[in-house]
Amino acid sequence: MSQQQKDVSRLFVSAEETKEPEEVPWNGEIPKWLKGRIYQTGPGLLDLPNFTMNDYLDGYAILSKFEIDALSVKLTKKYPKTESYEKALEKGKPYFMEYGTTAKREGSKANIFSKLVTTFSRDDMSDNCSASIYQCGRHLIASSPTTFFNRINSETLCSEERFDAKKYLGQNGYGVHPLVDEETGTMWNMGFTVLPTVKYNIVKIPGTSSKDMTMDALLSKGSTVASISPRWNGALSFNHSFGMTKNYIVFIEQPYVVKISRVLAATIKDYAVKDWLEWRGSDKNRFLIIEKSTGKVFSTEYMSADSFFFLHVINCYENEDSQIIVDIATSKTPSSTGATTLGKLRSNIIDEVDTSTVERFIIPIIENVKGVPENSNLIPNTRAEATRKGNTIILKPDVIFSRSAERAVINAKFIGKKYSFLYASGSFLSVPSADAAMAHSICKINVDTKEVKTWTASDDHFPGESIFIPRQSEIADEGLKVEEDAGIIVSAISSSNANAKDFLVILDGESLKEMARAEFSSQIPTGLHGVFIHK
Repeated sequence: MSQQQKDVSRLFVSAEETKEPEEVPWNGEIPKWLKGRIYQTGPGLLDLPNFTMNDYLDGYAILSKFEIDALSVKLTKKYPKTESYEKALEKGKPYFMEYGTTAKREGSKANIFSKLVTTFSRDDMSDNCSASIYQCGRHLIASSPTTFFNRINSETLCSEERFDAKKYLGQNGYGVHPLVDEETGTMWNMGFTVLPTVKYNIVKIPGTSSKDMTMDALLSKGSTVASISPRWNGALSFNHSFGMTKNYIVFIEQPYVVKISRVLAATIKDYAVKDWLEWRGSDKNRFLIIEKSTGKVFSTEYMSADSFFFLHVINCYENEDSQIIVDIATSKTPSSTGATTLGKLRSNIIDEVDTSTVERFIIPIIENVKGVPENSNLIPNTRAEATRKGNTIILKPDVIFSRSAERAVINAKFIGKKYSFLYASGSFLSVPSADAAMAHSICKINVDTKEVKTWTASDDHFPGESIFIPRQSEIADEGLKVEEDAGIIVSAISSSNANAKDFLVILDGESLKEMARAEFSSQIPTGLHGVFIHK
């Protein structure tokens, strides 16, 4: 069901670059140790002279840079000038297929027998890097949800070089949320291949903690550690993220699938990427466990009791009971993926969708299921369940937080380790729900006690992704224990009201009380993901 809301259309206009950085003072006091830059990426250019994109997520990436010091913040906004962006400006319409908009060019419909090859080839895919931004070694990387990622000049925000995971790593698709093992400096990611057969792949790149290596040198060290066949013929799971513990990779195959037949049908039906996708709600989610040291895939089958859709695995870790804890932001269906049609959003029509909640799955590490008793909970001292039925372990989660929560983040020092706190916000998709206040809120959740603290902006303001920045201090330098939530949350807040300014807010990581904000005259583009780099 769709509902017309108050005017939120300002959130979905094409973003403008800054000619010069806009510098504004802090209102409040920021920590003395805080000095660095926040980079974020998200959809920016939605309108060409004679063409408007179909979906908000199709917008060509704009990068925002916030330069932070004790007295002020400087905001710079630039389009990174990817090939997709440059071609669209040249032709006046999309040259490459995007999530909800088809390629508008002659010859874009290949022969049906070669379509599978060309669709997943370098020549027919977009490098629109609005999906994610992260560091790899000393390099700032902005990523598209295809095989392409761009090295970004941290000063100018322009793309310096484009890299292709097909060329370097042999992947037809490459993940946008890599994870770095803090102990080894190895970057882990997921990908997939479609020829000669469809496979999910786990990829590692050693040495990414080095600040001396070029991207070519880093990528040349990359390799596929494990390959896994999908359970379906002619389809593979849509995946945006995965999980990692000290010893394992956790890959969750969900029943939201890319149908290869629809990729082929795109030759005659003019499909966009979202038209390839199908929800198979009668199927469940399959949890695959891969040993990092050997690439061994556990033969034990772990399945969820109920199907769910997810974008972000929040964190995973191993406990002393030989169990893997998996925290995920889940929703009942992928209805949110169809709720970003640009025409509707600009008409203030927001579809009611299944918003995300935070759930914890607990997976007992079992090498041989035959020796495990049936029909009894294998994790009795937890609030979750894991029960053997035949040759399968059926998993039921514990609900940690039942309100709308997405883009959850943690202290990055605790990735793959036991942790206690996550920070999440709602989105504009929460507006039609009974929990509309979450659309304007950032919350801190204690995953052990389920205690929640909330900071809420005005009804006109919508938080972007939260970024947790751990406290930098002499205590940490001396190796003494620093509390997990000792630090700050930074978030860019966008206003739907032209009379209310956008701002960057700093919240105390422990209390979630506002410490300072910096208000801008220019609009802050809504970012999907961001990264902080200390100066």
